[in-house]
Amino acid sequence: MFNKYFLTICSMIVLLAVSCQEKKEPQESHNVQTVKPTQPNMYITKYSGSYIVEVNGVPNSYETEGYALKDDGTATWLWIESDGNNGAKVKQKKYGTWMGEKDKISISIQSQSGIIEEVYFDKNEGYINKDNPNRKLKKGPY
Repeated sequence: MFNKYFLTICSMIVLLAVSCQEKKEPQESHNVQTVKPTQPNMYITKYSGSYIVEVNGVPNSYETEGYALKDDGTATWLWIESDGNNGAKVKQKKYGTWMGEKDKISISIQSQSGIIEEVYFDKNEGYINKDNPNRKLKKGPY
């Protein structure tokens, strides 16, 4: 039986690896960002890290979304799937920027159809999506 917690753990490991790798390697030219990175502030430091997106009411799955929010204001969105061998693979990756404010995370990701913006508010139960309260960011333990 598939265990969603196992995929969550694998996803966090993948997100951590992506976050660390992209700090060391400059982005390739095909990943040029069309949105400007924000100026670092105390909220960027507070909210930077790796996150997965949990969706309330969606049954356990072999796939998940993740964000790597870096302290330079850049963001990476990832679509992560179980590889069926006790691991996970990144199937899609998109780039953008993010901004932290008091009790708020705003993420802008460049997609083929334009910029996708998501806003999450820091509530007692986690970072809740402004437009879809069933979507919640869960920060990794690192």
